[in-house]
Amino acid sequence: MESRYSEFTGLITNINKYIQKIKNFEMDEFGLKGNQVQCLFHLFNSSEELTPVMLCKLCGEDKAAISRTLADLESKGLVIVPNTSDKKYKLPVLLTDKGKFVGTAINQKIDDIWITASVGINESERTNLYKSLNKINENLQEICKKYEEK
Repeated sequence: MESRYSEFTGLITNINKYIQKIKNFEMDEFGLKGNQVQCLFHLFNSSEELTPVMLCKLCGEDKAAISRTLADLESKGLVIVPNTSDKKYKLPVLLTDKGKFVGTAINQKIDDIWITASVGINESERTNLYKSLNKINENLQEICKKYEEK
């Protein structure tokens, strides 16, 4: 059991580390950081308008972190953030034309990287991998809920 824990946590940690490194290298030309890429990715690919609260959930960040990220993206001319303080987190964040252009470039880079990262994995293996990771995620979430209830 100990080796499964060690192998699993080591792999997940390394995968996350490599993803962050790649984000930093690939997004340097746009002057973007990893968390900014996540926000732009979700804003660009969503079929609905996203509010800061929705971005918190999608990006796994708290309101303060999302506020800082959105302020940075707005200063770069990539998004328009509602400025009414009383409804700040309930109004949608909008991509500018520049934000849409960068969103297209981000998507292309992500597609290229994931194609390369997935070499040697067939569709059945990929389906099973994501199914297993989702189940582990759900199980760990339930364990955390039990801790939080105490």
